[in-house]
Amino acid sequence: MRDRIDLDIGALPDLPHDVRSSDLGEHHIVAVARAGTSYAKDPLTVARFAEIPHVTVSRRGRMHSVVDEVLAAQNLSRRVLATVPTASAACFFALESDVLALVSSEFAVRAAAAMPLVVMDIPLDLPTVRLSQAWHLRLDADPAHRWLRETVARIVRQSAPNSAPDQATSVSG
Repeated sequence: MRDRIDLDIGALPDLPHDVRSSDLGEHHIVAVARAGTSYAKDPLTVARFAEIPHVTVSRRGRMHSVVDEVLAAQNLSRRVLATVPTASAACFFALESDVLALVSSEFAVRAAAAMPLVVMDIPLDLPTVRLSQAWHLRLDADPAHRWLRETVARIVRQSAPNSAPDQATSVSG
């Protein structure tokens, strides 16, 4: 992040001492699918959700998540075909194939407004995900970067009623 990334947005792990962050709030995960697929027409049941191939979002390539743990508690499992680094990539993957992409509800609604995707509730009791934005301390006082952070926070607040206020915090690693 120090040399290559200006702003990182996501469910961020512990960050080093020279990285600042601001909370973007709690977000629910939903499934998106290409409009017109047979399973996009009816609400998902737990069994159908587990049967349909999935694409997950993980910058570290993790194919196992809390979704798998919740399914395992019901003696079910799912097949993850791919993991991609961003929600955008997951939505494009779903757009071109018969898979479910799991992304935040706020992102899903915006993606479905721009692409022929259907947003579906996941029929599992999943925890919410806390999203943040993070940047290197060297960018903290930069006016253009401050504008970018404020714009991101404003857009997230407008699309997510339970988002947190834009407060920067120092994170120690």
